[in-house]
Amino acid sequence: MWGVIVGLGVAMALTPLCPLAVIILLSLERGVRKAWAFFLGEFVVMFGIAALTVALHLGTSRHTASRPASWVTLVAGVGLLLVGAWLAVRARRSSDVKEPSWMARLDHMEPWPAFLLGIFLPTYLIAVAAGAHIVGTHPGTAEAVAGMVVFIAIGTSTSYIPIVLAQVAPERSGPVRARLRDWLGLNWRAVGGVLLVVVGAILISKAAIALS
Repeated sequence: MWGVIVGLGVAMALTPLCPLAVIILLSLERGVRKAWAFFLGEFVVMFGIAALTVALHLGTSRHTASRPASWVTLVAGVGLLLVGAWLAVRARRSSDVKEPSWMARLDHMEPWPAFLLGIFLPTYLIAVAAGAHIVGTHPGTAEAVAGMVVFIAIGTSTSYIPIVLAQVAPERSGPVRARLRDWLGLNWRAVGGVLLVVVGAILISKAAIALS
């Protein structure tokens, strides 16, 4: 179980939209407050997925949950593959490198809209796949809870670590954030597209083997 959970957590952390949004928010006036609001929105949804995972784990057995969990994994994999392919095509066809309009709106965003953006922006299909894997493998309750805690800690790390660094070492972390913002602003479609295609293909393969 743990290899899949850690791998999906790393994949969630490497999706570029959340760290890019956090880095942009941190560059604003009262940026730390706004970035924490964004992270709180992301965490609320992740906590909800984790709670649902544990509830399904408690209400099912491995025998009854394995096949439905594989179907959920398959759907999540197909969704990630399609989104990744769309981003990859957009990256190849894009003739300019200007930031999209939603990034420009971040420059004037207050904490409450930042919280809402944190709810809707992340790629939660990866979290759904992690929950389905836990329900399908059906470990002990303590291990299921620990698995979701580890997934959330890893998956949201690229959101909360830049905020913590901005608070404890603002002068040293500032130049790194500026360079990362420039790079992600130019390459987020390509990076996200390739990552989601790879993760989606792996999840589809995993589900197909389990369902065969």
